[in-house]
Amino acid sequence: MPSSAWHRAPVAGAPVEGSSLTDTWVSVEADDISQWGTEGVVVDGERDENDEWVLDGEFTVFTEDEELIVVRGCSCTVEVL
Repeated sequence: MPSSAWHRAPVAGAPVEGSSLTDTWVSVEADDISQWGTEGVVVDGERDENDEWVLDGEFTVFTEDEELIVVRGCSCTVEVL
């Protein structure tokens, strides 16, 4: 795992549904300001008992720039939009 707060994902996770009822749009910014912030939809990662994304662990975001990035939530500020 790279030491940065996020890196490009090698493969896609779950498909984006295109529905605000099922998709989670987030803003992600590295805590150490080593990388610019980005926004996108969470597409893969661990879920809790309520089927919500666990955003303080590792998860994958499909960004506005159409890239997949793997985010380490413990190294970032993550805001659900």
